[in-house]
Amino acid sequence: MLLNLPELRVFLTVFLLALAHAGDVVYASNAGGPDHSFGTNGLVSTEFGGAFDGVNAILAQPDGKILAMGTGGPSNRCALARYLPNGMLDESFSTDGKIIFDQSLSCSGLAVGPSGTVYAGMGYATLIDSDRGYQVVRLDDQGNFDASFGVGGRARAFMGTQPRVTGLAVQSDGKIVAAGWSYFNGEWNWGLARFHENGAIDASFAGGTVITDVNNGSMDRLEGLLIQPDDKTVVGGTTEDAMGRDVHALARYNTDGELDTTFGAGGKVILPYMATFAGEYISGLLLLPDGKILACGTGSHVDSILERFHADGSLDDSFGDHGRVVVEMGIQNNGFAGIVLDRAGRIVAGGTATSGNISRPALARFSFDGVLDPTFGDQGKVFLSWGGSYEYGGRVALASDGHVLMGGASGTANVDTDFVVVKRLSEKANPNDVDDDGVPNAEDNCATVPNPQQNDFDGDGQGDACDPDIDGDSVDNKTDVCNATPPGALTQPNGTLRADLDGDCDVDLADFDIMQVEFTGTH
Repeated sequence: MLLNLPELRVFLTVFLLALAHAGDVVYASNAGGPDHSFGTNGLVSTEFGGAFDGVNAILAQPDGKILAMGTGGPSNRCALARYLPNGMLDESFSTDGKIIFDQSLSCSGLAVGPSGTVYAGMGYATLIDSDRGYQVVRLDDQGNFDASFGVGGRARAFMGTQPRVTGLAVQSDGKIVAAGWSYFNGEWNWGLARFHENGAIDASFAGGTVITDVNNGSMDRLEGLLIQPDDKTVVGGTTEDAMGRDVHALARYNTDGELDTTFGAGGKVILPYMATFAGEYISGLLLLPDGKILACGTGSHVDSILERFHADGSLDDSFGDHGRVVVEMGIQNNGFAGIVLDRAGRIVAGGTATSGNISRPALARFSFDGVLDPTFGDQGKVFLSWGGSYEYGGRVALASDGHVLMGGASGTANVDTDFVVVKRLSEKANPNDVDDDGVPNAEDNCATVPNPQQNDFDGDGQGDACDPDIDGDSVDNKTDVCNATPPGALTQPNGTLRADLDGDCDVDLADFDIMQVEFTGTH
C-alpha cells in the first residue's frame, strides 16, 4: 500500500541520506595480497595537480622511507614524492613530501647513494640546442637542493637535442652514471654521462659522455641500467634490425667508458627478432647474485618477457626456453616495466596488462629459474585495479620489510591521473592476523577477510565483510537488492525500501516527485 503524502514526507526526512556500500575486498591466502599497514588497503594515491601524474621510478631508502618519481603538476613536470613506511607523505621532505622540478623530459632517473643521499635524473631543454642534455639533482634529507653538488645542487652534461634520462646509478666510489637516449646529429642513440661525487663531469669516462649508435643508424632507445661490483656499466634497451623491426639490445662499458669487448660482440648484444607481432623492448635490468644479468620487457606476441644472460652476454639456456620466459599477462599489449629479487631470491616483475580497452597494473613472481610461483597471487600473477578508467603499473622495488612496492598511475586519461604506489605482501599473512588487516584474530569481527575499519552496519558483532546480512533486514546479501538499508527501514521481501519508487535503494526527492505525480498528476 502506498504511503500518503504526509507519511512520505516523514519517511524522506528520516531516510534522506543514502548509506554507501564499499566494494568487497577479496581475501587471498597467497602472498601478493595488499599490505593493509600501508596507506588504504595497501595503496597510496598522490595528487600533483596535473593531467598526467604518474610514477615511473620507485626506490626504498635505507631508513625505510619510499621515493617515487615521475610526471606531475599542471605543466607535466618531473615530480618526486617521499613517503613514510606506512604510506603517509613525509612532511619533513620539502614541507609536504612533494617536489616539482622545472624540467619535463624523461622523469624516471632515481637513485640513492650509500649514505642515503637522493639523486634524481631527468632531461633538460631550453630553446637553445647547445643548452640541452642530462641533469642530475642531489637532494639533502629535507628535500633541499644540495649546494655542494654541481651548480646549486644540479649537475649537467650536454647530450643531444631531445635528451631522456631513463636510468641513474651510483658506483661504489660515489660517482654517478646517468643513462638514456637522445637525438644526436640526425639519429636517436644511446647516451651515458658520468659525474664525480661533487657533480663535476668525469673526464676519465671517455671525456665524460658516451654516445652509442647501437646498430648503424637505427633508432635506439635505452631503458635499463645497472652497475656491476667492478663498476662496469651495463645498459639495455631497443634497437632496430636491418628490416626496421625493434629488437632487444644490451651493451657493457669498462670504467673508462669504452665498450667492453669481452661482452657479446665488441661490447654489444643484439638479439634476433623473435616477435610475431609489433616489436620487442627491454624495459629493465637486474644484476643477479651469480653475476648473470636479467632483463625484462616486451616480446613475442606483445607479451611480458624475462631474459637471462651469462656474464659474457650470451643467453642462459638453463633459464626458461633457451634463455627466455614469456608470460601472457593480458590478451593484448602487455609487458614488464621493472624487476627485483625478493629476500628469498625469487623474481618479482611489474608492469601493465591490457585486454580490450582495459589496462590493469600487474605483478608476477617467478622462481630464480623463471617458473611462475603458484604461492603468489593466482598461480603467480596479481592483477590490480585502482579505480580509474586509465591505469598502468610500472617499476618495482622492495620495501625495507621485504614486501613489494610498485608505482604507477590511476585516473582518467588526458583529464586527471595521480601518482599511485602499492605495497603487496611477499609472504602469507601473519598467523595471528590471518587477513593481515592489522587487527589480531581474537579481536577481529571478521578474521578471514581484511576489514581494518571493523565496520559492522547492523551491529550484530559480525563485520560487514563476513556478514551475510549486513543491513539486518533478514534478506541475504546474495539476493538483497539493497544491501545497506538504514536501520529500521521498512523493506520489501527482496530488500528494497518501501517508498523507493524509482528502485535506486534510496528514498529521496525523486521518489517524492513520483508520488506527487501519482496524487496530483503534476510535477
